[in-house]
Amino acid sequence: MILTPLSALLRSSFLALFCLLISTSFFPLWVEADDATTDARPLPVSRPYWEAAGVARQDPVFVVSSFPQKRPDGPPELTDQPHFDVGNKSVYLRKTDKDRADKEEYVSIRIDGKEVGRLFFRGSYGEEWDGYPFRGLRDSPEELLIDESNDEVTLRKPYQVPGGETAVFEFHLSSLGDSQIELSWDVDVNEDLVNPKGVSLWMVLGDGFRNSSVQFGGESLEFIPLESLSDEPVRSSVSGDFIFQPDDPIEGYSLLLGDLDGTVSQVFDYRGLPGWIFRGERRKEGKLIIDLGEADVPAVERPEPVAGHDFWKIDGIRLATSPTRNLMPNPSFEQGIRYWRWTNGGAYYTPGEGPRYEAVPEGLFGKFALKINNQQLRGSSLQSFPLPLVAGETYTFSFYAKGEVDCQLSAALASAAKGGKFARPNGSIVFGDIGSPESRFQITPEWRRYQRTFTADGAGFSVIFSSKESVLIDGLQLEKGEVPTEFVAPPIEVMLTTSDADNAVALGDPIEAALHVTGKPGTQGELSVSVYNPYREVLFDDVLTVTLPESGEAELTLPFDDISLGQGVFILQVDFEVDGFSPYVDFYRFSVMDPLHNTHATKDIFGTLVGMMTRIGRGDDFGAKLRDWGFGS
Repeated sequence: MILTPLSALLRSSFLALFCLLISTSFFPLWVEADDATTDARPLPVSRPYWEAAGVARQDPVFVVSSFPQKRPDGPPELTDQPHFDVGNKSVYLRKTDKDRADKEEYVSIRIDGKEVGRLFFRGSYGEEWDGYPFRGLRDSPEELLIDESNDEVTLRKPYQVPGGETAVFEFHLSSLGDSQIELSWDVDVNEDLVNPKGVSLWMVLGDGFRNSSVQFGGESLEFIPLESLSDEPVRSSVSGDFIFQPDDPIEGYSLLLGDLDGTVSQVFDYRGLPGWIFRGERRKEGKLIIDLGEADVPAVERPEPVAGHDFWKIDGIRLATSPTRNLMPNPSFEQGIRYWRWTNGGAYYTPGEGPRYEAVPEGLFGKFALKINNQQLRGSSLQSFPLPLVAGETYTFSFYAKGEVDCQLSAALASAAKGGKFARPNGSIVFGDIGSPESRFQITPEWRRYQRTFTADGAGFSVIFSSKESVLIDGLQLEKGEVPTEFVAPPIEVMLTTSDADNAVALGDPIEAALHVTGKPGTQGELSVSVYNPYREVLFDDVLTVTLPESGEAELTLPFDDISLGQGVFILQVDFEVDGFSPYVDFYRFSVMDPLHNTHATKDIFGTLVGMMTRIGRGDDFGAKLRDWGFGS
């Protein structure tokens, strides 16, 4: 039996808070009450993951992310959100001060995550404005067309011209490279129709614009003091290119307007705030260039977005990668139950009963398989870590299983983000589509393969296994396509082991770290191993080579007992190089901490974030960890 590190299974708001605390404190968080000494050494300087190595003009990166949009008649649904990124600068659609599916006519220019300019169009046939840019048609709503293959976005809005005919207003965004994005528009009215006055490009500045400076055609335009503004706008005629923050280019951008002239209105109350509004001349067609200029160049190599999600930009996260078509990590449980966690939601831990889930040496592929035991039946189910998938692509998830007797196994699919398709009718994604006919499988006492085919929606994927009988599961595979192909695993897999089964080593105990390597006999590989602390200081860096013997298993010892790691939580990164496969990477975690004994100063502070102890299959072990970490007594 393999006991998976508890840290790999505990993922809740409580643990996230705990990990945040320990990731910013490399020395003990709490001091025992009877300990009169502390370590006064200064902490290392923590370099933020977004730190820039310099600035430069860069080609825009086109990304389509997504967000859950609330609906009045049902659960949230995912909405695509295209944007062009240049370092710390971006041009977004469907975003204002927050994500808005109903505001796709806005082009939001953002620096360091804050809106600094918003472009939109207003149109008319006479003197009065008639919508953004025209009044829409109920039977022909506007649509946003996203072309990821060409890095382009088009908004199409049908409208009615005098005389009853229908035209289509369009605006189009596309990358020009070199920090530039072109915005073009056309009202789709020829000379044979009633000639409208066209549309006007409008621009408003983001909150706090009075702390900035602007220019038109190289001439500064001063902001009128608030005390001099009224409800009557003060207008200024302007021409030439617009520059925001001309004296601070890294915080600025430009609009190359060509011969598009206009007026700027400054007014005391524009939608509840002092306003600054540029109105361009009305035209039936036109174009301009959004020039984001120089932007931050990351100090570290930035991983590519995965399935349209830039995890590095969002939260400094680099994902483990697969060298095969099988996207499931640890697909045959040779690494124990790593990459799995307990589900959230209601459950009950029964003290004294054995584990409900464990990795046992009864595998169909490799040595190990997952075993679901018919005990702890009221405890939390087991759920895989979420994986990002490409929206609109067809995927097949397959697995092999056998039961001690004929029985039912639930393999529910769950979305990782709100608004995903794998949810309960009320929109809850906690248990995925558990209970649906597609999630139920009849298992026999013989190994058989089972599958689920689905179309991804961009909200991520995970699987939740549960059964009331004892079942063995092996050979998990997630791949593109409508049918499962032959099972495949990474050529070399690694499991980090230490002197503690949960890789939570007590200060003063030997670490005894080693990499347990598995794969096909004869496989050769090069493993670049590095260890770093929460301050991103590299504490160990070495290249190890391995040739797997006939048993398909090998162990590589790591000299962590011979070097000074200090205390805290550590990340071990392994970069794999195996002939015939693309390079891939995986990450592991271990800690060296001085466990507490309920004598620290904050032991009696009231807290309620301990609910997992009563739900998960290792409740007693988790309770002991809470004591060691200093939460309650």
